[in-house]
Amino acid sequence: MDEEPKVQIRAPRASTSYGGITEPPTGILIGDLSAPGTSINSTNGDGPPNGAPVVGKRKLDKTPLLTNDQFGRSTSMMSSNDTQHQPAGIQSVMRVDGMSTFSGVMAPVALSMFSVLLFLRMGFVVGQSGVLITLIQLTMAYCIVMLTVFSLCAISTNGAIEGGGVYYMISRALGPEFGGSIGVLFFLANIFSCSLQVSGFVEVLLNNFGEGGSMLSSDSGGLPTGAGFKFIYGVVVLFVLLLVCLIGAKLFAKTSLVMLAIVAVCYCTFLVSIIFKGEQDIDIPKTNTGRWQYTLNETTFTYTGNVTERYTGFSFNTLGENMLSNYTHDYTTEKTTSFALVFAVIFSGITGIMAGANMSGELKQPDVSIPRGTLQAVLTTYGVYLLTAVLLGASCSGRLLRNDYTVLLDINVWPPFILIAIFATTLFSSMSNLLGASRVLTRVGEDRLFGFLLKPATVYFGDRNPVFSVIIGWVLAVLVLLIGALNRIAQITSILFLLSYMGVNLACLALEMASAPNFRPTFKFFSWHTAALGFAGCVAMMLLIDAATSAIAIILLMLLIIILHYMAPMGSWGSISQALIYHQVRKYLLLLDSRKDHVKYWRPQILLLVKRPATSCPLMDFVNDLKKSGLYVIGHVKKGHMDDYQIDPLHDVYPYWLSLIDYLK
Repeated sequence: MDEEPKVQIRAPRASTSYGGITEPPTGILIGDLSAPGTSINSTNGDGPPNGAPVVGKRKLDKTPLLTNDQFGRSTSMMSSNDTQHQPAGIQSVMRVDGMSTFSGVMAPVALSMFSVLLFLRMGFVVGQSGVLITLIQLTMAYCIVMLTVFSLCAISTNGAIEGGGVYYMISRALGPEFGGSIGVLFFLANIFSCSLQVSGFVEVLLNNFGEGGSMLSSDSGGLPTGAGFKFIYGVVVLFVLLLVCLIGAKLFAKTSLVMLAIVAVCYCTFLVSIIFKGEQDIDIPKTNTGRWQYTLNETTFTYTGNVTERYTGFSFNTLGENMLSNYTHDYTTEKTTSFALVFAVIFSGITGIMAGANMSGELKQPDVSIPRGTLQAVLTTYGVYLLTAVLLGASCSGRLLRNDYTVLLDINVWPPFILIAIFATTLFSSMSNLLGASRVLTRVGEDRLFGFLLKPATVYFGDRNPVFSVIIGWVLAVLVLLIGALNRIAQITSILFLLSYMGVNLACLALEMASAPNFRPTFKFFSWHTAALGFAGCVAMMLLIDAATSAIAIILLMLLIIILHYMAPMGSWGSISQALIYHQVRKYLLLLDSRKDHVKYWRPQILLLVKRPATSCPLMDFVNDLKKSGLYVIGHVKKGHMDDYQIDPLHDVYPYWLSLIDYLK
């Protein structure tokens, strides 16, 4: 902006009545009325003075809702935590002590998108779907992700961004009903993803250090591997993550660069192994009980020797054998696999695109860092996944890939490298999800969308760390672990993230369709076409993965929208529904052609001018009955000269007109 908006105080004057509509009380704070979002409200008194009519049961608010700060944006006086949407075109203020693009966005997003898929499930994916279908599935998943990233970049470059990440962006764009409901679903998606990463960590832990694990020198000893023990190990890992998250996001940011460097080094050892490691037999993990046991005369026996499958090294013959799909069964769930199940596992592993946006409150320049860092991370991880799928399909037999999900660890020149990478990605991704979920929950609580239900989530300790939100998220993550195997959690996680991404694309699509003047993103690669394709892709993939679960999730979303419609407090964020209604009404009015009028469809069009509106209610009611679906305008004229007013006199009387219309229904 060229200059700071001016604020002026009008001198006190007597409240005079004209035409039955009384001027507001004295002492009104007048902001820059040309700035979007500026509002004028009465600041003192108990209502309309001098016997002005108070109609209906609704009382006019006496508290100044909005005032202009030095950046020209509207800041709520109702609560210190409520910050209203900044007008488009005003970029966020740089935070001196904030995180950079690489450490705050690119590294967290890349680590979250590697997660359990790269080191723990790529063998399963390639072994079941084959190299060709895997490449197609990865491309489909990344197309949806990239289209959603375009929408995310559009929202993040549309003005100031504060804490709350994606929820803050959507709620300020679409209003409390849609933004709040999508925010809750995104919170749940992060919780499920956190449990998914922890489940992967425990799986690797037991495969290597459980009873008969590959890292143990003998078959005796090791950690117990029962279902109950798996849950206990998961709770212990989550408790360690809880302690780290309670320290705050700064430690998280400092560790992201170190974690990414470790993962990069460990992945390079996998590439070296493919090139230099020769053909050999690989032991199948004993957690694959179906491969280690056989049944004879209704009696189950366990093999006493080694159970192995072939690693061939890089070979075009092996690549040809693994080119097509061969869906069999998943030994962790004992269920038959399918295209939809494998795609759900893939998509659940690349849902970390919001890891940087979730930390928007801690970034130095969120409107710059979120688009740049997210796009860099998405393109990098896509290339790594394509390379990994081809190399695994060209070096491992299909039976090995289907029976050993930790194949990257077993074929490595030094297996602990991959073990370290798995622990680093799963722990970091789960911590990122837990932190992101806590920030979303805190912002929802601060906006009071659910009343005082989430009041504890707004409590901060130390360096603006929402401790209670972290604890709430941790408790829910523990409950999700009760679902069991990683692949079961992956399906629900994928659906929740797809629903959240659908909301992001829908937000941008609705803003574009409504031609909202406050939606002017500086990101160049976004259009309504990308938002529409992203929305359609998310819906299609949800139905493909699990139609029943997707239907339940959509019903949950609709219920949240209805609940928030009645529970959410009035705010000045704006509602996309009003923008869409205005857009449609204007479009249909332009379609009216007076040359096509006909007497059969005649409707009265009435302009009623009244002298004293508050005393003319019966007349207005009577004319309202006459109009019979026609156009009806009530007018009131005030004599005077515009030079006598510093502002439009309509602003003074507008609240009372609204109150009168509410009363007359």
